[in-house]
Amino acid sequence: MSWSEVKKINSDMSKPLDELIDEKFSAGLSSVKSVQTGVVGATCNAGTAHTEDTWYIDVLISNVNPSKCLVFFEGGITNYAIEENGITVAYSHNENNYKVVGRFTSATNLRLSSRGAGGVAVWRMGGRWQVIEFY
Repeated sequence: MSWSEVKKINSDMSKPLDELIDEKFSAGLSSVKSVQTGVVGATCNAGTAHTEDTWYIDVLISNVNPSKCLVFFEGGITNYAIEENGITVAYSHNENNYKVVGRFTSATNLRLSSRGAGGVAVWRMGGRWQVIEFY
């Protein structure tokens, strides 16, 4: 939003500020092109031990330009998991709980992965992901 638009909003007090901002964004001034979200709760694929992809899950998404996206993930990976409302979530007090990061392996594949620990244990990932693509 330009400075002149901000001044216009501030000078037009006949409408609430949130209504004026909504009008501006609905007029095409938003920089967000698309938002995709989802939930994972599954056993991980085993990759190469002690690498970024020690444990991972690939998620098929709609086509995006990876260089114009942000990825968010809230959750974790663990070899000890519980279910809450049908979703497997990492049990945070377990010392074997590792962080998960997201990255694109293609324009239609989001990889959620963790270094985790190697070995023969069954690892599960649980959480919510979001991809925001910008113009």
